[in-house]
Amino acid sequence: MKYIRGSVLLVVSFVGSLGGVWARVNMVETWSPGFDAHISENKWNNSLHAGVGNGGADGTDSTELGYALTTPLGDQWEVAGTWGIATLDSSGVRNDSGLTDLTFAAKRRLPGTLFPKKVKAVGEFGISLPTGDPDHGIGAGGLGFLANAGLSLPIQSVRGYAQIGLKMFTEGSGTRWGNTLNYSAGAMYSLRPEWMLSADLRVITHAKDKINGTVLPDARQEAYLAPGGVWIPTDGPLEAQGLLLLGLTGDSYDFGIQLGIRY
Repeated sequence: MKYIRGSVLLVVSFVGSLGGVWARVNMVETWSPGFDAHISENKWNNSLHAGVGNGGADGTDSTELGYALTTPLGDQWEVAGTWGIATLDSSGVRNDSGLTDLTFAAKRRLPGTLFPKKVKAVGEFGISLPTGDPDHGIGAGGLGFLANAGLSLPIQSVRGYAQIGLKMFTEGSGTRWGNTLNYSAGAMYSLRPEWMLSADLRVITHAKDKINGTVLPDARQEAYLAPGGVWIPTDGPLEAQGLLLLGLTGDSYDFGIQLGIRY
């Protein structure tokens, strides 16, 4: 249960410095590279992603497939929803698959008067519904309340970014996931007009879980070095992105890979 959750929450994210037509709510599309502080120019933004995590602390591997739909509301707001399926493989001991929790979220561009002129900042909030299976570790079992905030700013030839997010869970079906704090900091670099590279440090701190009234003994902290990239063809309707996750703590996956397309 605890490691599939790490994979689902893992990757927080990108594209903001491009000023392209696609944009996203960061807390919903946590699998994307970099950080996005823009509001989309497209009425509907679809994205598909696949991710794997290999070598969790107890030998657990995970796989996730997901879909996200995003749409702007005016020039200051963007709303999104995401759902998917996941598999948790514990080295042959058990292999559980099922739907993940359904998540809805909104992003608000923060007023430019609050920050220096070149800084772009957003605030986000959302809710997750217990559509996954907590007994198999693929759902929280209760409601999740999400909050996230981040900013980006130019630093010489790159654009730096930082963000921080929180997830809080209610108890349901005898299971209550520990609250999760995640934060990341990194930079994006435009290699060519159609290519963007990014790299950041991502940290996810999990409070203790509570199962059938018993609080589990250990809180956990995952940390990853996450290089990634985005390819936006100048004459095509798609955007492709990829992210490599290199685990830095004993609670992390040894490595993970996230791939996605947006259209």
